[in-house]
Amino acid sequence: MSLNVIQVTGSDVGGGAEVVVREHHHELQRQGHRVQLLVGRKLTDDAATTEIPFRRGPKGVLRTARWLERNTGLQNLYSPGFRAIEDSFAFSPDVLHLHSLHGVESFAELSVLRRLCRKFPTLISLHDLWLMTGHCGHPLDCPRWKTGCGKCPDLTLYPAVSHDTTRLNFWRKRRLFRSLPARLIVPSNWLKAQVRQSPILKHLPVDVVPNPVDVDTFTPDADPDACQDLRREFGITATDQTVLMVAQHLDNPFKGVRDGIAVLNLIKSANVKVMLVGRAAESVAGKINHPCVILPFTDSKQRLADYYRSAKVLLMPSRGETFGLVAAEAMACGTPVVAFDVGGLADVIGDDIGGILISDRDRSAMARAVDELLSDGRQYMLKSDAGRERSVDLFSLCRHTRSCLTLYQHAIQQHATPA
Repeated sequence: MSLNVIQVTGSDVGGGAEVVVREHHHELQRQGHRVQLLVGRKLTDDAATTEIPFRRGPKGVLRTARWLERNTGLQNLYSPGFRAIEDSFAFSPDVLHLHSLHGVESFAELSVLRRLCRKFPTLISLHDLWLMTGHCGHPLDCPRWKTGCGKCPDLTLYPAVSHDTTRLNFWRKRRLFRSLPARLIVPSNWLKAQVRQSPILKHLPVDVVPNPVDVDTFTPDADPDACQDLRREFGITATDQTVLMVAQHLDNPFKGVRDGIAVLNLIKSANVKVMLVGRAAESVAGKINHPCVILPFTDSKQRLADYYRSAKVLLMPSRGETFGLVAAEAMACGTPVVAFDVGGLADVIGDDIGGILISDRDRSAMARAVDELLSDGRQYMLKSDAGRERSVDLFSLCRHTRSCLTLYQHAIQQHATPA
């Protein structure tokens, strides 16, 4: 049965969360569902994607709200455009699927969720922990989100705030979600466990749906000419032992670049060449003792797949990952992953199936794991094949969309049943 599905998120281009939303949007469209993607900022020319129009609202109110957000640390106070979001609906939705609601200049006013969730069957996908905290998307080692925030140890974590009103932000979210008739979708069992510890969200139903990978594009079976061209372009030879680090922003503290640099400098294998992708790659390269190749960041899945296929190992020293889409994509290309055992990465890599997980953020152990994969051809091939198989079995786009459609039907049935 064809459904009318409207998704809402901050932007149609960005990091892993935006990739997930866009892939799901296109797959629903391909399967014949009527779809619309509403975004706070539109950067593509997709005809089924609509930017939520900017509105000023009553004179002076928006300016006052933005001043308060900048100068007090309060978040997502007021958005006239989001209040009128239904005016942008191209059709009446059977289901409303909400994603990242922070960033993009506070495009989403949280209080509007109460009206939307009561009017339409609604699912909310969590791509980070922002809805559980007083300001940040990833609290890392801070446990204060479990008890109400306040006295925040790091106001600079994204999305940064100027003053510590984290307890008030936390209280506003808790009050909103106390009676919100919504269902949550999370990409990993780790994130589900965090929801169960959250005073804000723990009472809501939550389902695990792993993030999707286009396993027909991210595949070991590549056009050999494309890989050869890439290697020639960047001076990568057949004897190079290539180790890849990739992120939209390598200087993002969540991506663990300091640990990554230290690990790379501990690797003892011969002929190591480091491939770097992402903002600040030049700065990172200057701190690494091995030869480095800087590859341009790309939104092209085909080009990104070539990067993965040109690497022997993907190094992922992240401090926080709700899933680990980069790891899943690399595994789909047959590239083993060496990562710290944080967040949802255990769900992706499994019990050292598609790579090697390192506990306690042990830099020396991570370097030894890379050396082991570069020197042990048999173990390398076992993890390469097993990682590909795991990605196809668990993370395919078809499987992800099928799971979401099942949850859509469940939400529609629940919404139609009086409480």
